[in-house]
Amino acid sequence: ASSDERLLRCRLCGERLQPRSKVAVLGDSVRKGKEGNALVRCLYEQRSDVVKEIDRNVYHRINQCNNFRKELSETMALVRALGEEMVPCGTTTEIAAKGGGAWRNGTEIDRKFYNARTSSNAEADVIDDAASTSPGQTAQNASSSTPNVSPGPSLVPWTAASKASAEWHVIDLCCGKSLTAALVALLFENAFVTCVDRITPSQLPHYEEAGLGADRIRYVRVDMLAPGNESDPTSPFLSEVAAAVKEVGRPKVAVLGVHCCGVLSLKAIELYEHLGADCIHLMPCCMPSKKDGRFPKSIFESRDQAVQYVAWAEHLRARLADDQGGCESLSSDTSRKAAPEVKDVDQKNAVGGSTPRCELLSDVVSVKNALVSCRR
Repeated sequence: ASSDERLLRCRLCGERLQPRSKVAVLGDSVRKGKEGNALVRCLYEQRSDVVKEIDRNVYHRINQCNNFRKELSETMALVRALGEEMVPCGTTTEIAAKGGGAWRNGTEIDRKFYNARTSSNAEADVIDDAASTSPGQTAQNASSSTPNVSPGPSLVPWTAASKASAEWHVIDLCCGKSLTAALVALLFENAFVTCVDRITPSQLPHYEEAGLGADRIRYVRVDMLAPGNESDPTSPFLSEVAAAVKEVGRPKVAVLGVHCCGVLSLKAIELYEHLGADCIHLMPCCMPSKKDGRFPKSIFESRDQAVQYVAWAEHLRARLADDQGGCESLSSDTSRKAAPEVKDVDQKNAVGGSTPRCELLSDVVSVKNALVSCRR
């Protein structure tokens, strides 16, 4: 954003603004070749138009994310998954045989580059220490040991996805400041996005003023855990989101959830089933309470929180598998796995859609990096 646009306070809500946004600060690391995360770089290098847009003052709420870089990598992982839903590369058998489609191969190559650079310090905010390196040394290092490698083929075939997104209604659960909703709406230019949370609407970006009006994005304020009543046993969460889906009328629906804490991930799955949505992609964070008797004790057998988290993600996958006619175990490997080859696509569709799966994504800047997915 230009210096005259970045004001001390927002013109619309009066909230104090930072002199420079987190979007701009992270962009500095990308331009200097110090950003090693492939997902982050893909946004800045492939969709600079969107980066420029979310750096506007109307999106200042997004810049209040506690760990912007981490949350951006999580969101871009869901963007990649959503892109695969919108623009499948051939038949299901062809996708499985190619390891997820030809256009995804570029990110697989780049992921190996990312792993090599960050294996010694996976949680570092930047790869190089700019404070101890002169600009000349940084440029020399970037051209030798840690080159600023282009992500290669697009993370998503943006043009094709933009056209295909006209059929899609994307639901962003536990949206918070709605970083995911904003990027989905901007990256998939014809999709409709519904944000769901219980926070006040004032905590979201100024979407109307940003040009994303009621025809592109809306907010449903509802408590996902609120129960129904005697006259209507269906929870307000399910009924209000279902009403929004019906009103919008798009033929395809995707349910997304980043940071659906504990039992909220199960509520997301419940919505997926209630709507008969086309796909669901969850990236759970906090564990449910150990004292909650609704969950198997096996989740908490280990004292290692990382092991508990994997067990929780596996429990969510198994919950999706209940109605899908099959399951795929969570891999302990830290790279994405290709789906097993499907010999008969019709037979696969006959048992209720694709097999639910869990993946541990090494290119997400968090130890809680499981992606639980299912499509019909």
